[in-house]
Amino acid sequence: MNASALLLLLASPNASQSSTTLALAEAFYSQGEALNVFGLPREAEAARLSRYIDSSLLRSLEQARVKEDECSRLTAEGDKPPIWEGAIFTGAVEGASQVLSMKGRDADATTVEVKLVYVDDNFPNGHRYHRIEWQIALRMKPDGTGWKIYDLEFAEAPPLSQQIANYLQMDCDVDY
Repeated sequence: MNASALLLLLASPNASQSSTTLALAEAFYSQGEALNVFGLPREAEAARLSRYIDSSLLRSLEQARVKEDECSRLTAEGDKPPIWEGAIFTGAVEGASQVLSMKGRDADATTVEVKLVYVDDNFPNGHRYHRIEWQIALRMKPDGTGWKIYDLEFAEAPPLSQQIANYLQMDCDVDY
């Protein structure tokens, strides 16, 4: 979908809520925008993602980034600080190679299920680790200017908002 068609869809007063939330999910993951955010988003990434992410989730991500920077400063040289690793918006450390599908989960279309895949060419075709698929859910709500993502749900981990809350409560000198 090209950018102008996406803008028309998002701005159209007649667009159904389902197609609007699906368009937001598609835009969020298009062109690697969210697929390629590893670790906590820095200011430039957060600014780009603010078109898609609710301000409260962005504030939490910023607080976590400040905590991560503080922990990095406080950690003794040679020790590893508690940093956020992996592709934060995919639910997998390695990230995702691509989005396979998206669909609305519920009747009011506030949740969009996203099926992702990671292809690891270090393993031969047919090997169980060559191609890994999983699903996450984007939780959305209106913010006055359109729809925004306020949380991500992962099948095998707490929601992103809970992971951030846990991270913010962690001590900088945690040994892992």
